[in-house]
Amino acid sequence: VVAIAPGSFAEPVDGTAAAAPLVAAGVALLGAREMREGRPSLGFVNPWLYQQRYKAIRDITVGNNAVFNSACCYASKGYDQASGIGSPNFAKLAKRVQQPR
Repeated sequence: VVAIAPGSFAEPVDGTAAAAPLVAAGVALLGAREMREGRPSLGFVNPWLYQQRYKAIRDITVGNNAVFNSACCYASKGYDQASGIGSPNFAKLAKRVQQPR
């Protein structure tokens, strides 16, 4: 439950509206750490993230993207339209990004 002050412009979000900026921020923080440590840029991370999906990304296997009791996509094992490759574990990704790419 999120309490919002009257007259505030903020409102609670979930789903892609919350997940996309959260993942982008996590990847940006990983990239900033790499630069601060003098290591190469992460570059285009999509292929690398897909390589990490069984090592540092939690597969979402239950749920759907229902809005107003209508869902087009359901989570299942592996890649699916509802949750993509899953939910990144940034602590594990941070350890793996230091390994040779």
